[in-house]
Formats: sequence, structure tokens, C-alpha cells
Amino acid sequence: MFDKRKPLPQGWELVFGEEHRYVIAEEIGRGGSCIVYNGFYRDRIGERHLVKIKECYPYRLEIERDAEENLTPDLSCKQTFLAEKQKFLEAYRKNTALKTTLGLVNSTANATNIYEYHNTCYVVMTEIEGRDYRSEADENLQSLFLHLRTLARIVKKYHDCGMLYLDIKPENVLLIPETKEQMVLFDFDSMVRKEKIQTQPNGWTFSVSDGYAAPELVRGKCSKICEATDVYAIGAIAFYKLFGRTPNAMDSAVGAIYDFSGMKWKDARYQPVLFRLMQEFFHRTLAATVRRRYASVDEVLEILEKLIRESDVERVFLYHGFAYNTANFVGRENELRQIETIFSSGQQVLFLSGMGGIGKTELAKRYAYLYGEEYRTIVFVPYQGSIVQTVCGEDIHIHNVHREQSEEGLETEEEYFERKLKILKEQTTKDDLIILDNFDVEEDEDLERFLECPCRFLITTREDFRDYDFCQIDVQQMEDINDVEALFAVYNPRSYEEEERGQIREILKLVEYHTMTVELIAKYLREAEEEPYVLLEKMRMIEGITGTEEVSVKHRKDRKMQNQKVQEHLKALFDLSGFSNVQLELMQSLSLLGYVRIARETFLSYVPLAGAKEALDKLIRLGWVEQNRKTDKISLHQIILDLVYHDSKPTAESCPAITEKMTAYARQDLESSALDGVRRQFLKYFMERISGENLAYARLCVAYCGHIHNEMYYLKQAEEICLSMQNEKCHALLFQIYLLQIRKVGKKDDLINRMIEDEEFDESSYLEMFAEQVHDLACKAEREIQSDTEDAGILGKSMIDLALEVNDALEDDFILFPPEGESNVEAFHCLMDIAVHFMDQAETYLDQAVMNEKEKVGLYKNMAKFFMMDTLEMDARKEYYGDQKRAHFYREKAAELTKNEEISEEDEVMVLDDMPGLSAVAEELEKKGEYFQAIKCYTEAYEQDEISDIQALEQIAENWVRLKEMEEAANCWKQILEAELERGKEHEWFRYDGEICCRLIQFLREREQMDEARRYAMELVQYYTSKEEQEDDHDWSCRLAGMYRLYQLETDEKRREDYWKQCETCWQHISDDYRIFEENRAYLLERLGREKTEEKRIEQAFAYMQHRTSWMDAEDNLVFLDYILKQTKGKEKFAAQEIRAFLYRSRCYLELAGNHKKETMWDAFAALKRQKQVKNQDAYLQSFGYKMLAICYRDRYSVLDKRAEKLLEKCDYFLMAKTDAKGQKTEQQLEIWEDAARSYRDRKEDPMEEKCYQQMELLFQEMQTKGTEPRYETYKCFAENRARCAGRQKQFQNVLQIIQKAYQRTLHEYQTPKPEDAWPNYDEETRKYYFSRDLGDYADILAEIGQQKEAFVFYIMAAVVSLEDQQDAPFFDSLDVYFAGEWELLYKTFEAALHQNVTEEQIDRLSDIMDYLQYDEMKDFWNGNKTTDFRREFTWFVDTYCHGEIEFKRED
Repeated sequence: MFDKRKPLPQGWELVFGEEHRYVIAEEIGRGGSCIVYNGFYRDRIGERHLVKIKECYPYRLEIERDAEENLTPDLSCKQTFLAEKQKFLEAYRKNTALKTTLGLVNSTANATNIYEYHNTCYVVMTEIEGRDYRSEADENLQSLFLHLRTLARIVKKYHDCGMLYLDIKPENVLLIPETKEQMVLFDFDSMVRKEKIQTQPNGWTFSVSDGYAAPELVRGKCSKICEATDVYAIGAIAFYKLFGRTPNAMDSAVGAIYDFSGMKWKDARYQPVLFRLMQEFFHRTLAATVRRRYASVDEVLEILEKLIRESDVERVFLYHGFAYNTANFVGRENELRQIETIFSSGQQVLFLSGMGGIGKTELAKRYAYLYGEEYRTIVFVPYQGSIVQTVCGEDIHIHNVHREQSEEGLETEEEYFERKLKILKEQTTKDDLIILDNFDVEEDEDLERFLECPCRFLITTREDFRDYDFCQIDVQQMEDINDVEALFAVYNPRSYEEEERGQIREILKLVEYHTMTVELIAKYLREAEEEPYVLLEKMRMIEGITGTEEVSVKHRKDRKMQNQKVQEHLKALFDLSGFSNVQLELMQSLSLLGYVRIARETFLSYVPLAGAKEALDKLIRLGWVEQNRKTDKISLHQIILDLVYHDSKPTAESCPAITEKMTAYARQDLESSALDGVRRQFLKYFMERISGENLAYARLCVAYCGHIHNEMYYLKQAEEICLSMQNEKCHALLFQIYLLQIRKVGKKDDLINRMIEDEEFDESSYLEMFAEQVHDLACKAEREIQSDTEDAGILGKSMIDLALEVNDALEDDFILFPPEGESNVEAFHCLMDIAVHFMDQAETYLDQAVMNEKEKVGLYKNMAKFFMMDTLEMDARKEYYGDQKRAHFYREKAAELTKNEEISEEDEVMVLDDMPGLSAVAEELEKKGEYFQAIKCYTEAYEQDEISDIQALEQIAENWVRLKEMEEAANCWKQILEAELERGKEHEWFRYDGEICCRLIQFLREREQMDEARRYAMELVQYYTSKEEQEDDHDWSCRLAGMYRLYQLETDEKRREDYWKQCETCWQHISDDYRIFEENRAYLLERLGREKTEEKRIEQAFAYMQHRTSWMDAEDNLVFLDYILKQTKGKEKFAAQEIRAFLYRSRCYLELAGNHKKETMWDAFAALKRQKQVKNQDAYLQSFGYKMLAICYRDRYSVLDKRAEKLLEKCDYFLMAKTDAKGQKTEQQLEIWEDAARSYRDRKEDPMEEKCYQQMELLFQEMQTKGTEPRYETYKCFAENRARCAGRQKQFQNVLQIIQKAYQRTLHEYQTPKPEDAWPNYDEETRKYYFSRDLGDYADILAEIGQQKEAFVFYIMAAVVSLEDQQDAPFFDSLDVYFAGEWELLYKTFEAALHQNVTEEQIDRLSDIMDYLQYDEMKDFWNGNKTTDFRREFTWFVDTYCHGEIEFKRED
């Protein structure tokens, strides 16, 4: 829905009485319920004072602003608008109340007054210097977290006061550097008391801010709205500030992966723990479900403190970093014993020296695996080229130690090395082991300094370090031929004859017993079924050896010669293997994936060659491809990877299959954000390794940039390929390349930083260059697509794509640089003109195009959107390029096409609903003051069935009013009322518009046409008298309003008395809790005056208010309380009634919108003072007075005000609840007792809280006796609070009884079939979710009080129900059995449910429960022996449904 609200014009004066005049300066923002302006007023001496003015003007209602700037709601939303104004008043009241609360004074906007004007409300706020958080840039990541902490602290204060903010967004946060808290919140339209929304969940509407509102708020799920709803918004602000966009559904998914490489701030100091915490922060704030979010702001503050600390405070420890696979290790017992002996002797450093592939790394890992229990921490560290780089690298990960930034800049690598090395020396001991792998350099000047650390070092190397007096073990080929043959036999168990075994020994000797080569030879002989002597002869020929006597000559002690020889052996074996073309392409393709393990079937889908499966199987059997049999993932060993990648040099030309598939993979739509994150990383590796010079590679680059990561480097490569080929096929691809280049140029990821950091940054020069670039690229794109095809459909679509791309790039820039200065305007028009040119071209092409009509409709829709007058667009764009007439023209084009039978009605509605019709054109004409033309458009809109006749007449009437043609307007009103009378006969739901009727009557009275005015008044009464359906409170109230007016107009006394009697009849039919219409107040006051005695008058006035206790009744009740106080003033016999009235009026002032603190406190004091004067000892009135005065103190001074605490301690809440509950309906009584229980909970008086729950229990029993059931949510909330109360008193048996009883009510709620019209009536998946949620809530309570076993039972039941809630009765009826520890049925049902098909939502739910079981309250029990079987099943579930197909290895 487009925002069609019309703001007040600049310079418009708001006159609120003689002394209150405010001038509108400019509109500065919009919310869902209001428009905010900058304004000013002048004081008595003419000085100007700045203010902010907020106008109640709801976004989603049909409300027109007339020529006098009055707001007139459509008939259909009149009542809704009234409700919105009440909410606006309530928001002001809350704002003013919060403003005076200690702790919130400096963080809440100062709303000074509220006024009614222009048929709406205006709030005036003190001007505060500062910037809203939307436009304010954080200095760095830590600054962001500090601001978020301040925001969270403020929100916590609101929560502590029982309030939910529900509209936290950057626009509502103002940064004020001069204040202590440095932050102010404003806009309290959506703020609500938590207890109210929980106890009264129906009838709420909320102002929803796209991108910042939690899912439950967007969907209006009142039962889910809680503190976690505000927590979501805090996370959304963090996400927006971090990534420059608001989170979407995928960012809220379970296991969402956030690409922190794209965040605004990048710094070498940021360590993985920081990103993990940010990941946790977003998972627990942005989760789609409330249960997965932090339950309170306290938890948010806790992680924010960690995030702040991770950037600054040093808390040091060395991370464990080691993993090992035990498969296929043979021999080396001597070496392992040597390592252990050397370290046991006190040696600190040991080198394992040997050639590549000989098994050094596996030997070191084997030692760490076998002797790991002797070490506190084992860290596996690949050498990074130098000791400095290795120590500074991430593999030696010391918590919270990163490269630091000082005033001189980022510390150098050498400085960082010195600091980190010092910490290592301080933190490590002999109980720590560092394995330094691949230290393949002859020397490193910093090695000895590194080895000064007191831990043990096991270093693998291809060099010889004995000359440096280090202890060293030379890892040679296995010395024992039996070990070598055993290794051979591991991979080739075939039984050979003695002669053949001798030949094998010769082969193994020829390759110098090199471990990996031995493995490959074994597999080769096994798979090729080649006789050993044949392979021996082949090897000798390739190696240049003619006999075994020459083998010894080839054996070298020189390590370089050895390594070279190993490579020659592998290359020889590679050549001898006789790989097919398919096998070669498979290995080359796998080498392009780099350090990745990929699921076998997935890889085969990427290389769909004929015979690929068989070829890959053979490569696995031959050992050239590694396979993890458990995960079925494959990869290349590093040595083989280097051999294949560097020797065969794979490219897009030599690996066409995977190039094509990766191109398709890049374009694929993925449902899961986790899978998309994997894809991004996977394709990043692939793009870094592949190269090419053909069109396939160019297409890959375009797909990668278009869907994964737009990098100009790849686009330029693709462009060069296409331009060099001079191929007809290149034109369309070049078109896509230039489109993406426009998009890339339009991205402003680092522009703000450039503007801040570059003192010479020139806005005009930048915009000139930007416009020139985009214009040049757009012209190239146009030329290429026109060279590619003459197909009018393709050309039309391409022109639209090009126009929209230019438009998007332009909007991104001109948000930062509005088109105001001469150069800015010139650049703006340059790009907009070419965008419009492309749309002109598109229109011409589409007129000629023969194409799919559904696609053509979509193109016209895009064209219409381009020209639509979107109020959210830049003013300059609307002024110069917004064209509703042209947009409507394209809508009509689309509408004509939708008449085709091939286009469904659903598609037609989807396309046309949000496109501008004639009414939108009329609105544009109204804004231009062309009222006659607007009337004509509305008439045509009605004739074309775009709007109803009544809607058309309403709008036409408004235009006649603007033209001062009141007679014409009155004629329209008459037609509307006449039409509504007729419709009311046809449709029971159709209602007569009382507002229009009243406007017409007022018009007639002004012209002294009293008879006709009376006729319309009578018509209103008759309409609500003659209705056939059952009359409701609204009908009787309308009839009363009309009847009382007839009574007032009548001059004949007899008829007046008849009217009065009919008024009485109407009043008797109105429910005693239905809100009193403002029009009926005068009637009720006159009614009081007719009572014979003062006692009766006072009693009746109180009776009017008895059941009208909502804050919405406050204004009405004030009328009657003022009446009572006038009647009782100074009269001793009415002292009790006077005291009561003072207290009621104090409460009404508290609930009334506006700043009524003085009146509230004055009445509370007056009540207590009067009570003291007359020595009234009524305990109820005393408690009531103490409570009201305490509220005043808290409201005016602080929620922690000591005077308030002392007064509240005197309150007898039980007595107050007992008195207030008399005569009330059961639902109201439950609310009263729940409020009393909450008050005792705040006072930490658990026994009295329990006493209130006992009263509620009696009411529940009474309802059951009468055959009615309490609302399920009401009972569940009661049971949970009562259980917690019992838990705090250590009454664990009572807790179990309360939970078990609530559990039975839960079973009844979700297992009892309901009528179709019942509410709530759950569908299957929703029922499972809520059923599981409620069982989880019971588990949470039990876990909180330490009842882990019972909590565990409920968590498992919650898991079962989330998957399948239709279980046999014994499963649900065996709670006592489960509590006794007999879990056979529980486990059996859990196992069966877990192994059926599951949805993504169910996976999310199971993951949540897994999290709860591992929280502190449950982890000891969960990790115990009793739950082993359940843990095993949960582990299987996670492995099955959450394990990806691609695993990223370290680049060793």
C-alpha cells in the first residue's frame, strides 16, 4: 500500500486557542500513525522557539485532507480513526508519564501538550538538538554496541515499568551527545502495558515499521507479544547499522548464516569469537519465533557487554585446536615411542624431519591422539611462511588478543608478534602442546624466540635441524619392510605369490617406501589387476632405470633431490594410470574446488559426464581421490591437488561441465540462508581458482556477479572476452555485463567512509563522474541489445530492465546527495532523462511485440510503477518524473491484456491491484487544485467499477466543498444517504452513515431548513429502529443520539416528553459496560437532574461508571465525577462519596491523554486530606488513596521513589480487590485478582500472592459449575504464575500439582475438536506449534526451580508433539510414570516421531528444544547417563537434517 497521506503545507498555522499558534516549517518524517513536522511558535515578545509537531494521521486508513486541511475519514474507517486518535492520546499520556519517571527523564522525548484541531490530534514536543539514529553513523563497531547498550538500558527501564515499546526503529531514536544517556526515544503510539495485552489480547492494532517489527507484531499475534518483541527490534537496528539493510525472513531462519565480510566495519583485530557472539546475538534477537529470542533485555545487555568487551578488554587463554582421523595408520611404533621418550626426558622441542608425503603430519597427529590426555591444550598450527606470520595468524588463537589500533595507526605485524609472543610465554606451560606443521624452511630468525614459550613443540619439517642442536627424529621411509608391506596390504589385501611379492618389494623400493606413493601403488595394482612385474617394468622405463642394480644410485640423501624424486614418482604413476578423459576432467574439476570436501553425489551432479560415476568410483579406489566413507564426501590430498592443479592447469575450456553447472548453481534460487552462505563461500573458492577465455567463463562471471557477489574484476574479464571474440552471441551477454556494471557503480558500500575520511572529497565532481559512468554504460548496454536482436519483446523487456537499473543506481546516490545544487540537479536530470528515454523505447517495442501476454502484463506493471507518484519517492523525482496519467495508461494496457483467458483471475488481481487507477489520477489532480477534473475522474472511476458509487460521491462531495459549492456537496450527501438506505435493505451488514447525516443536518440548520434537518434526524433514528437483525449497543447508542436531538429540537412539551421516554428506552438497552457516546453525555446529565434526591443522583452517577473502567472511558467518567463532586462538596453526609470521587477522578486523570499530573496528584491528596478531616477509617479508601498517591510520586519523580514504596507497603491489595470485584463480571474479577497478585509479587509477598490465586481458583471453579470454561490463555497464565510463586516458596509438590492440572487443561485445548467458527481454531501445523510451545513453557518453569527430571520429560514431550501431536492416549496419560523415571514409552514415541518426515519449521522447533536442554539449568541432567539414548537420537537428527553437503578444509 502506497503512502497517500498529504502533509500540511509549509507555513500553515495551527491555532490552538488565542495563545497557542504554531507554524509548520517542514515535514521531517512519517510513521504508521502520524506525520512529524518541524515547527515554531513566537512568545509574547516575538522570539521564535523551535518545536516538533506530531499529527495523528494513520497510514493505512482512507483519510482525505480537505482545502482547510481538515482530515476526513472514509465511512468505512471512521470508527477506526476514532480509535487511532484515542491511541494517539494514550501514547501522549504514556509519553508524559514516562518523561517524569526517574531514570527515563533524559531518555524520553518531552511532549509538552496535545491539541485537537483539523478533526485530529497534534502533540507538541520540545525541540531537541541531535540526529536520529537512522542518519547518525557509528564511529566503529564498538560504538555501535555502546549505542545499542544505551538503547537496551532505556528499553529495559520501560519493561521494568511494565511497558512494551513495540516500535523501536532508528527514526524513533535521537542521539543527544550532551546528555548523560546520549539517547532519547520518542513516538509512543505503539507502547502498551504488557499485562493489558496479555489479559486482553483481542482488538489490538499496531503501527508496524517494516524491517524492524517482529513477526508476531506484524501478524498481530497478541499472545506472543512480550519483551522479546522489543528485543527483535534491537537486533534489527544492529543488523541495519551493520549491513545497511533490514533483516529479511532468511536472516531470521534457524541457523541463519551472516556474511560478516560484508559488514560496514572491517578490522584485523576482530577475532572469530566476536563473530560468533554477533551470530548468537542475531540468532537470539532476530529469531522468527519468540521462544528462540532472548526472553528479556537483561540477556541482551549481557551479550552486548560481551561484544563491547571483545573489542577492548583482554581476557587471555589459548584455544584448543586439534582434530584427528584414526583410520589407516600403520606402524611407526618406534617413532611414537621415541617421541614420548624424548618429551618424557624433559625435552621441550622435537623436530620430525622427512620428505613430503612420508607421513610426518600423521605421525605428529597420532602422537597427540595417543597422548592427548597428558596435555591441557593441543594446538595444530600450519607454518605460514614465517614464525612472525604464524604467531600473528589465527591458528594460534588467544582469546581477545588481536592486532591493536593506536593513534599512530594499526600496530605492525612485528609489534603484534612481540605482544602476542609475550602473552604466549605468560600463558602456556609444559601441559600445552603446539604442533607446528610444514615448517619447510632452512631457517627462521624468530624460531628460537618462539621456542622460548614454556610449552612443548612438535615440529614437522622437510629440512634438517640437527645442526642447530635441536632434538630431531628423521622420519624416513619405513625401515621395516614388514611395516611397508603391511601398509601396502591395508590398501591391497590381495594374496600374491612369493615371486610377485618380491616384485612388489622392488616397486616399493623403487619409490623409496614413500608412504603416499606406496598407498597409490597398492590401489593401482588392486584395481588395474595388473601383474606386479608389468608395473615394475613400466616404472623402470619411465624412471630411466634398466635394472635393480641402479636403484641404489637413485637414492639420494639430499632432501631436495628426495622431494623432487617423490614428485617424479607421483607424476610417473599419474601417467601410468592411463586416466580416461572423463577421469582427467573429474580430477581437474575437483582441483578447481580447492580445499573443499564435497558430497560425492553432489559433485557428480556438478560434472554430469557420461560414465562419471564409474570413473569417480575408480579414482577413489585408486586413491587419487579421498573419500570419507562416513560422510561420503570426497576431496584431493594436498600433494595430489597441487600436482593436478599446477601440472594440468584446469580452465573453463578443459572443464566445461563444472563451469556450466557452477553457472547454473550461481543462478539458482535457494530457500535456506544457510545453504546460500555455503554457496557464497563455495563459489568464492571456485572463482579464485578457475580462469578462462571463452564464453562459458564469461557467462560464469556474469552469473556470479549477478547473483552471488558483484565484483568489477570479474565483469571486466567477461567484458574483455566478449569484446575480443566479436561473436554475435556476445551482444546479449555484454548487455548483462553493462547492467551489472551499472549496479556495481551504483553501490555505495564505502562512500560514506570516503566522504568522512577524504577531506578533499567533492560532491559535485563525484556526481558528475558517477552520472557520466552510468550514462556511458547505459548507452553501451542499449547498443549491445539492439545489435543482438530485432525481437520487439526482448528489446522492450531489456529497455525496461535498463531503465530500472539506472533508476535504482540514481536513487542510491541521490538519497545521499539530494538534487538541490546546480551540479546535483544536472546529474539527476541526466540520468532520469535517459531512464525515461528507455521507457519510451520500451513502449514502442511492446506495442509491436508478439510475446507471452502474462509476461507482457508484468512489463506494463513495471512501467506503471516507474511513473507512479509514490509518496515515499524523492520530491524531485515526483515533481519532474512522476506521472499518474502515464502510469494509469500502462495499467489500462495491462488490464486489456488480462482479459485473455490464459491469464488467471488471481494473476489479474495481483497485477492490477497496486497499479494506479483513475482515482489515483484524481488524487493527483486534487493536489494540483484541479478539482473539476478530479470530479470528472472520480465519475469515470465509478463508471469503470473501480470504486463504488458511494465512494465516488464522497470524493466528489469533498471536491465541491473545496470549490465552496456547498449545495452540490449537499446533493452528493443526500445521494449517499439515499443509496445507503437502499443498500441497508439489501444487505444486513450495511450501516447508515451517521457522520455524513450529521454534516448534512448541520448544513441544513445553517440555512435554517429546519424541517428537512428534522427529517434527516428522524431518518437516522428510524434506520436504527427498523433493522431486522438483532440490535447491538452501537445501534441503540445511535438511536439514543438521534432521539435526544429530536427531544432538544422539539418545542411541543408533550412530544418532548415522548421523545424523552424513548431516550430512556434506548438507554435501558445499552450494555452497562458499553462506552458512552460523546453525543449522549448531555442526556445522561439531564437524566441525573431528574432524580428526586441527592442520594439517588450521586448513586446513579457512580452507577454509570461502575462497569466502564477502561482508560478509554476516562474522559466520559470525568463528566460524572465532576458532577458528583459538585453535589458532595462540603457536605459531611456525603464525605465518603466525595473521597471516593476524588480517588476515581485521580485515576481518570492518570489514564487521560495529556499531561494531567497536577490534577492527578491534587485529587489524590484531596482524598486523603478529606479522609483525615472527617476521620474516615474506611480501609479500602485508605488503601486506594495510598496507591493513587504512590502512583503519582512514581509518575512525577521516579519508579524508585521511597515515598511511593512506603505508601504501597500500607496498601491492602486483597481488600481492594475484594471490594472492586463486587458486582463485576467474572472476567473482570479475574483481572482484578490477577492485578492484586501482581502487586504482591512486586512486594515479594509470596503467601499473599498465593491467597489471590486461591480467589481466582474459586472463580474458575464457579465458571465450571455454570458450565463455562475460562479462556485457555487466561488459565495458562494464571497457572504459570502460581507455579512460580509456589516454586519461590520451595513448595515443589504444589508446583507439580499446578503444572499437572494446567497440563490437563492444555490437553483439552489442543485435543478437543472445535466448531469451525470457534476462536482460536488451529490448523494442524499451528496446533502442533502451540501445543509444543506450551509444554515447553511448563518445562521452563520446572527447570527454573531445579526440577530437572520433570522438566526433561516436558521438553521431550514438547519435541514429540512438535512432530506429531496425534499420539495414542497412553503417551499423554503417563505423566506420573515419566516423572517416576520410567521412560520406555516416552523414548519409544520420541524415537518414532523423530524418524518420520519433518518440515523446516519442525527442524527449527527441535533445534530450539536442543538448545533449552543444553542451557545451564538443564545441561548437567542432559549430559548425564540417564539421557544417553535421547542424546543419541537428537545427535542423529542434527546430523541428518542440519549437516551440509560441502565442508571447507583449512588451506594447509
